[in-house]
Amino acid sequence: MSYAASRGVPVVLSSSLWLEEGSLRNYPLPDIEQILGFADVVVTNSISEQSMLDRFFPGVGEKCRPVYNGVDLEMIDNSIISDAVHAWGKQLPDRFVLCVGNIEPRKNQLLLVQAMEGLNIPLVLLGHIRDQEYWARVQDAAKCELKYLGGFPFQAPEIYLAMRKSTVFAMPSTLETPSLAALEAAALGVKRIVITSIGSAFEYFGDRVLYVNPASVEDVRNGLVSSLATEGNSTLRDHIRANFSWAKVCENLVCIYEELQQMTASR
Repeated sequence: MSYAASRGVPVVLSSSLWLEEGSLRNYPLPDIEQILGFADVVVTNSISEQSMLDRFFPGVGEKCRPVYNGVDLEMIDNSIISDAVHAWGKQLPDRFVLCVGNIEPRKNQLLLVQAMEGLNIPLVLLGHIRDQEYWARVQDAAKCELKYLGGFPFQAPEIYLAMRKSTVFAMPSTLETPSLAALEAAALGVKRIVITSIGSAFEYFGDRVLYVNPASVEDVRNGLVSSLATEGNSTLRDHIRANFSWAKVCENLVCIYEELQQMTASR
């Protein structure tokens, strides 16, 4: 990046970053500030991410251009559910809470299993186990029916099948910007989504989902109970499809590169 900047070549940086006061010590802030300084444009996943960056790195906000994350509608609509995938799906309960994500502290499955206690509905986890010690703690803490059905590649048909069959999609991560899995679940027609309040999810889902404090077992449990007691939001699917397909969100990305072309021509 520094070489490109020194040669006058415009630099576009995708940040995909979310900082909180309590987590700053986990990040190399001087290095991040230097990298942001090389960029002509910083692409953020939301306006709130832009505001967050400007709060911690004053002046960076002027470089930011929000481009929302998107859903590959063609992929999820045309994904082939083979006989083998249907056979795999038979192990899914009739009703269940689904969480899709790597098994690791950021995805917060440990707190989720604690929140599931007493709800009388199974929890299904899909995702690669990135932290074996953490996974052992999740299993030890589970006082609900817990089914781990493996890790799958991105856009695997098994994931889409599980999403379609799920009763509630839960993503109480320590942060999300905004959770591609939650976007896909919504686009597939899941009406009940419980998601972390930390990050930029509200810009995507608005008041169509339930937000929970990922540090509170009680708040996540209350969110799940409330979600299970409703019919869900019938407008969620159409909202995501209309506003967050890749074809829609990439229109802003095209504008950014057109802006950079003009910038290059004026140098």
